[in-house]
Amino acid sequence: METRVGHVAEVSAALSSGRGLVWVHGDDEERLASSLSGLCEAPLVRWDCLAGFRQPGGEASGELSLLEALRGLIERPRAGLTLLLGAEAHLGEPAARWALREAAAAHEALGGGALVVLAEGEPPAEVEDRAARATLRPPSRAELAALVAAEEGATASAELISALAGLSLRDARHALRGALAAGGEPADVVEAVLREKAARIRRAGVLEFVPPSWTLEELGGLDALVEWLAKRRDLFSTEALEAGLPAPRGILLMGVSGCGKSSAAKATSTLWNAPLFRLDLNLVFSGLFGTPEAAFHRALAVVESAAPAVLWVDELENGLSAATEGSSQQHLFSAFLTWMQEKPALVFVAATANRVDLLPPEVLRRGRFDQVFFCDLPDAEARREIARIHLRRAGANPDEFDLDYIVTDTESWTGAEIEQAIVEARVDARAEGRPFTTEDVCRAADTLVPLSRTMFEQIRDLREWSRHRATPASGRRSQ
Repeated sequence: METRVGHVAEVSAALSSGRGLVWVHGDDEERLASSLSGLCEAPLVRWDCLAGFRQPGGEASGELSLLEALRGLIERPRAGLTLLLGAEAHLGEPAARWALREAAAAHEALGGGALVVLAEGEPPAEVEDRAARATLRPPSRAELAALVAAEEGATASAELISALAGLSLRDARHALRGALAAGGEPADVVEAVLREKAARIRRAGVLEFVPPSWTLEELGGLDALVEWLAKRRDLFSTEALEAGLPAPRGILLMGVSGCGKSSAAKATSTLWNAPLFRLDLNLVFSGLFGTPEAAFHRALAVVESAAPAVLWVDELENGLSAATEGSSQQHLFSAFLTWMQEKPALVFVAATANRVDLLPPEVLRRGRFDQVFFCDLPDAEARREIARIHLRRAGANPDEFDLDYIVTDTESWTGAEIEQAIVEARVDARAEGRPFTTEDVCRAADTLVPLSRTMFEQIRDLREWSRHRATPASGRRSQ
C-alpha cells in the first residue's frame, strides 16, 4: 500500500498500521471514497444499507443488514479496503458491535485488508482496541483552487479561496454555486460565500465563523494590546514562516467582563486578515454534537484547514475549570494542551477568561500563550475614547456631546456598560422623535448599576491576582 501526503495523510498512516479497522472522523463520503480508491491495488468495495456490497462499475449485491454484512466479512475477509457507509447508525445493536470487532480481527489476521468506517462519533468500546483512528481533514487550498477553477464564471482569487477554507468539498461547491448564481462582482461572490459559510458552520455545531466586524481603532483604551498585535501583523503569514521568523502562537485575555476581550479577538482577525472561528466549549460538553472529544477535534480540523486563522476560545474557564480525574473535561483539557503545543504555526489562539483563578495552572505555563493580558476597568482617558467609538457607531457626532460629563458619570464602568447607556439614550430619544443628547446618555447611566459595584469583591480579587501575573492591556494600571 503506498504512502501519501496531503489531506489523506492521516487516513493513509492509519491504514499502514496493519489494523483491520480504520475509524475515520468526518462526513464527506464521496471525498473519502475517492481518496481510498488510490490507496491500494484492489478495487474499493463499498457497503451501505440500501445496496449492500458493490465495487466500482459493478452491480450491487449481498447483505443489506449491517449485521449480516459483517457476518459475511468474518467468514470471508476481503483483501483490499471495504468502506462501510452509514455503519455508525446501525451499531446500536450489541451483536453488530461485536460482529464489527470480529470482522476487524479477521481482516487484521488476513493482512492487506481493512474495514473503513466514516463516522462523526467515537468507536464503540467493543472495537476501541481494534481500531486505528484518523480524521478526514477539510480540503486544502489547492483542492479548493481546483474546485473554483472548474466552475464557470469563478475567479480563483486568494479572497475567495480563504472564504471557502474550512468547508467540506461538497459544502464549498454548493456555497460557490449559490454565490455565483446570485451574480455580482467578485467581491459580492466572496461576501455571499462568507454568509453561507457562517450559516453552515453554525449548523454543524460547536464552531462559529465570525465575519469581520471590529478594527483596532475601535478598541478603546487597550493601547498596549493594540501595539502588541500591530507589531506581529507581518509575522502571521506564510512568507514570514518560510523566512524562519517566529509566528505568534496565542494570547490569553483575562479580566473584568465587558472590558473588551471579545472585541479584541475580533479585531485581531481583522488586522491580520485571517478568518475568525469561535469555539463554544459549553456546546462541546453538551453532547448535542457527539462526544466532547469528537466534537472538539472536528472543530480543530476545520480551523486548521482554514489557516492562517484565528481561533477564539471564549470563556475558557467554563470548559476547563470542572476538569476532574478521568472526566470528559479532563480528557479534553489534556487534548487542548497537547494541541496548543503541536498546532499548526498559523493558527493563532485568542482565549478569553473572566475568572482566570478557575483555570488549571498548566494553561498559564509559559509556552502555551505568548502573552497574558489583563483587561481592567477603563480609566478616564479610555472611557472618553470608548464613548467616542460608540457614539460614532450609533451614527452621532462625538464632538456634539459633552464627553467630560459622560466620563465623570461613568466612573468605574466597563466599556460594555458605556455602550449600553448610549443604546438606552438613543432608544429613549427616538421614542420622543428627536436626536439623543448628552443628557439622555447621563440619564440612562443613572439608571444602571455598574458591575464594579455589584461584583466589587470579585473584581478586587481579580485585580490583585493579575498585579504581578499579567500584562495590563491598557499599558496602565488602574488604581
